[in-house]
Amino acid sequence: MLKIFGKEIDLDKSKILFGVPFNDESFEKHYDICKDKWTLEGDWLAGMDYGIILTKEDFYGDVLIEFESRTVPPSTHDIIFVLNAAWDSINNRHKTGYIGALEGWYEGKAGIEKAPEEIPIALTPLFDFNPGQIYHIQAGNIQGHLFIFVDGKLIIEAIDHNPIDSEKFGKVGFDAYDSHVQYRNLKILRPMWKKIEEKYEPENYLSFTEDIYL
Repeated sequence: MLKIFGKEIDLDKSKILFGVPFNDESFEKHYDICKDKWTLEGDWLAGMDYGIILTKEDFYGDVLIEFESRTVPPSTHDIIFVLNAAWDSINNRHKTGYIGALEGWYEGKAGIEKAPEEIPIALTPLFDFNPGQIYHIQAGNIQGHLFIFVDGKLIIEAIDHNPIDSEKFGKVGFDAYDSHVQYRNLKILRPMWKKIEEKYEPENYLSFTEDIYL
């Protein structure tokens, strides 16, 4: 289970939409290199310099992606993924999309921004990033509710009140930003989730406070 504010995601019931390992065949069949250099390094997909790669297929609606990633020393920053994306080939940039990252925004922050404006929706400096370490990342968008889990722990979530239309834009991908980054074991899922009530359980604070002043 993954829990975000007001929602509980059941991974066991979530439908796997895509789960093909990176290899020569899948690299050519399933992905479009939009920008710069992407190669296969063993079972890793590797991006260098200012690279962008997107799936040929669109995955519309609520989406959750799961993958492993690491920077390759001496590279120290910017593990980047993209959801609900589309490519603008005329201007050579993301037409739209939610861009999530670890150790980004020039100051080592984790967060989410929205293309093409590149306006951050949520950022935090509190994730302790280690270059070269392999991270298991789960991230997604449920009706404009965005989230990133790293190694099973929620590190950031945000709600976009003017969300990208997930029924029109559905490509998934990865970026490299002046870095050398590797990705593997990508899965794309349709998250099965339910609403949950957020509430405090009674803590008997009133009786405790009264005892102090007796």
